[in-house]
Amino acid sequence: MDKDLLKKEIKISKWISWQNYDDFVYIIDERTKFNILLEGVAVYFWKYLVILKSVPKLLETLKNKFYSTSSDTISKDLKKFINDLVIQEVIEVI
Repeated sequence: MDKDLLKKEIKISKWISWQNYDDFVYIIDERTKFNILLEGVAVYFWKYLVILKSVPKLLETLKNKFYSTSSDTISKDLKKFINDLVIQEVIEVI
């Protein structure tokens, strides 16, 4: 993963669709029919990612939302989340 990830933009792959629910997000790769179920804090990560499409804006929003959690923890968790989605070809970092 790019060491400058926290300065990048995000593009959702064109073959990805998703459905938001209150407590989870269901993501589908329309090419392979592979699906991902996001729960817990990953739901917030995804919902803000879809809206903001910017890692710096996403990180700042999450730090404000989860102000009781350390910035380092949020950054680390966000990097892992993004890296996992890139590996699964759900998103591209540009």
